[in-house]
Amino acid sequence: MYSLLEKVEQSVYALLRTRDMAVSRYREFGIPVNWLMDSGVVGKIKLSSVQLARKYMKRVASELDALTGPEKEPNREFLVLQGIRFAFRVHQFAGGFDAESMKAFEELRSRVRFQTGEGNKEDTQ
Repeated sequence: MYSLLEKVEQSVYALLRTRDMAVSRYREFGIPVNWLMDSGVVGKIKLSSVQLARKYMKRVASELDALTGPEKEPNREFLVLQGIRFAFRVHQFAGGFDAESMKAFEELRSRVRFQTGEGNKEDTQ
């Protein structure tokens, strides 16, 4: 999923780099340009990326809840790292999270704190 996000980022950034020149040429020939604007395809791609990140964070949270046994700690750390890394990358690409995605991120963060015992340390200080 991470490599797919990188490809999407590269495509969108390439489109944004050439957009200004393309818009002037397209207008010259009477071709509609609204789809090139941030409210068009680019905006939809970013919104879809945020929705994907939300689903991914929820999946990581449910996987964390299901982990048991002696392999729990290394797997937990790997899942958390991948989930946070992907979420951060999407956040940077899309320019932020929507309310639902931010809630999913906070839920993931609270699960990590609860499972590591950090939540209790903050409450007592």
